[in-house]
Amino acid sequence: MPIKFYNPTSAGRRAGSVLDYKAVLTAFEPQKSLTKGKRRASGRNHHGVITAKHRGGGNKRLYRVIDFKRQKDGMPATVKTIEYDPNRSVHIALVEYTDGVKSYILAPNGIKVGQTIVSGPDAPPEIGNTLPLANIPSGLEIHNIEMNPGQGGKLVRSAGGVGRLGAKEGEWSVIILPSNEMRRLVTFTFAILFPVLAHAAQVIPTGVEYTNDTIEQGGKLAACIVTTAIISPPAPEIVPLRPDRRRY
Repeated sequence: MPIKFYNPTSAGRRAGSVLDYKAVLTAFEPQKSLTKGKRRASGRNHHGVITAKHRGGGNKRLYRVIDFKRQKDGMPATVKTIEYDPNRSVHIALVEYTDGVKSYILAPNGIKVGQTIVSGPDAPPEIGNTLPLANIPSGLEIHNIEMNPGQGGKLVRSAGGVGRLGAKEGEWSVIILPSNEMRRLVTFTFAILFPVLAHAAQVIPTGVEYTNDTIEQGGKLAACIVTTAIISPPAPEIVPLRPDRRRY
């Protein structure tokens, strides 16, 4: 996501920068039917006694119900909006299936409004689609990976996260996680293709052009999680911050 830098009208404003959410997000109010209240503990235990100091306050948050399973196999869904989610580091996408059902998914890097996605064993290996690991070509980048069939995506769900499908042998597949850990999973688990948009500073995702003044920082696009794998573009290039943009 691009960063907006201000003119140095004061000493504090000189090093200040904010995220340009309007460059990525297409809606700023959530789908009411897919939200519910969320109560925070604010550092208190089950007796109401503060056990962790300096917690609490902040804006109220509505929890967005995310579909990590993507079990409507063979039914196309159209991306309606890309939205901010205060409960996770990644942006979310509102999709509507042909039967009228709407759901939230993690927004993969590069997904666009109006794009059609589909899940299931017969889905093509394209961005945002959910497939079993057995049907995903080795070497592709994926996210929202299931650990057990039908469980829903558990691995690689944060912004900028990307796993890579390695060797496949029989009913087992090897997944390379962002930490470079190699984990063996059942081939029939699902994952989503393509990585989620990077959230950390100094990362510029591939396929997007940035000028010197729009270094990637704090992006929130992510991908859906299912027992299906998702294909992702090449790994993001690490770009050092310019000396005059250093954060203090």
